[in-house]
Amino acid sequence: KTTATTHVPDPPISDDELTSLFNHNDMARKVITIVPREMLRQGYVISSNNVNAANLLIKRMKEFDVNTALEDGITWGRLYGGSVIFVGANDGQPADLPLREDWVTSIDFLEVYDRRNVYPHSQYENVREPLFGKPRVYAINTASGGISYVHESRLIRFGGARTDEHQTDGQTSRNLSM
Repeated sequence: KTTATTHVPDPPISDDELTSLFNHNDMARKVITIVPREMLRQGYVISSNNVNAANLLIKRMKEFDVNTALEDGITWGRLYGGSVIFVGANDGQPADLPLREDWVTSIDFLEVYDRRNVYPHSQYENVREPLFGKPRVYAINTASGGISYVHESRLIRFGGARTDEHQTDGQTSRNLSM
């Protein structure tokens, strides 16, 4: 045989196209939203030996509308290939330093950002660290037009389609869209 074929991958869908599909195509929107809706549809159980602590946690989760933040984080992660929830944990340190869980006095906010507004700023550089090469600090473009630098331990990350390291955009560490 003397013929051969070569696979040429399609270019990634642009952010504008993804937004348009989500906003104007019912089937595309359903593909993106069905997983987060089903995940959270029946709720979940908070269990603890300390009933007062569990009740306080449930109350705070309602105040912060955690279910909406989770649904939005998963949805935008699936649509754009990544998103984060910035957990505004008050531990007395700047946001670009690792979270000191034992110093946290309050959680002041939860903010969801999709991949279009989140970029790796620096990475772990010690080859002996388990997170070597992974983002350490992210730059987040805020709604007010500013930039916040946030340590990865203060973020809950959501990805998109499972993407091998050769396909992952090394510049933004993003997955492909669903």
